Amino acid sequence: MGRHNDNDTTKKYIDYSGRDWYEPRKPPIGYTIPIRNNKTERVINDNEYNQSNDLLSFDLNGTVILFPKQLEEIVVELNDSKYIYEIGDNWDGNGAAAIDSNTYRNSLQLLIDYSLALYNVHGVVMDCPEINPCVDGSIDISWRTKLARLLINIKSVNGVTKVLFYRDHHYNKQSNKGELSLDTIDESFLVWMKYLK
Repeated sequence: MGRHNDNDTTKKYIDYSGRDWYEPRKPPIGYTIPIRNNKTERVINDNEYNQSNDLLSFDLNGTVILFPKQLEEIVVELNDSKYIYEIGDNWDGNGAAAIDSNTYRNSLQLLIDYSLALYNVHGVVMDCPEINPCVDGSIDISWRTKLARLLINIKSVNGVTKVLFYRDHHYNKQSNKGELSLDTIDESFLVWMKYLK
C-alpha cells in the first residue's frame, strides 16, 4: 500500500452534470432526501476533465465541481463570491465580523446542491442569486424574481451551522420562514424553488 503524500496537489474532480445526480425519490414530496447517501459523485481524472469541453467547473477548496453549461450564471456568481473568504474583521469599517471558512464553504455547498438538484431532477435553471457577507459573520443568498423572493441566511452559532430562510410570492403575498439542513435536500423546498426563474 502506497504512502500518502501531503505534497500531492492532484485535484479531485466531481462530475454532477448528469441527470443521475441522485437516486429517484421514494418518499412523497415533503420528505427530505439525504444528500450524502443519494448524491451520485462521479469522480473523474485530469484527462477526462480536459476532454469535457461542455462542462463548467468551480474549485471549492481543492475539489473541482463540474456543472452542466446551462448553469453558467451560477458558476460565475460562485467565482465572484471568492472575495468573501478573504475579507477580515472590520471589513465594513464599522466592526463587521470576518466570515469563517466553514460558513463560506457551507453557503456555497448549499447553493451548489440545490441549483444542481433543481436542474438535474426538475429540469429548471434557477435565476442567479446574490451571495453577500453580513456584518454578523453570516452569509446571505438572495433571489428576487418576477414570481417570488427568497432569502437564505447561513451562520455559525456556537460552532453549529444554522440555515434559515424567508420566502414569499409576489402575486399573492404569501410568505413563510423556516430552517434547512445542510445534510438533506428538502424536496418540497426544491419544488418551491421552481419559482426562482
